[in-house]
Amino acid sequence: MGKKIDGQFFSDEIHEKGTHACNYLLACDLVQDVPNEVANWSSGYGDYHLLGDNSSIRKHWLDG
Repeated sequence: MGKKIDGQFFSDEIHEKGTHACNYLLACDLVQDVPNEVANWSSGYGDYHLLGDNSSIRKHWLDG
């Protein structure tokens, strides 16, 4: 489960501005239940604004 982002789209759009993801993605436990304290139908499933830690990006791949 998660959010897949194409590399070109990441470098063009996401790298500087970030992206959004539903808090459901981070709230699920191993059996994909969501604790009611985190999110539920009455309080809603909100979005998180995700920003990468650009200081941790390292280039470890070969060209091409």
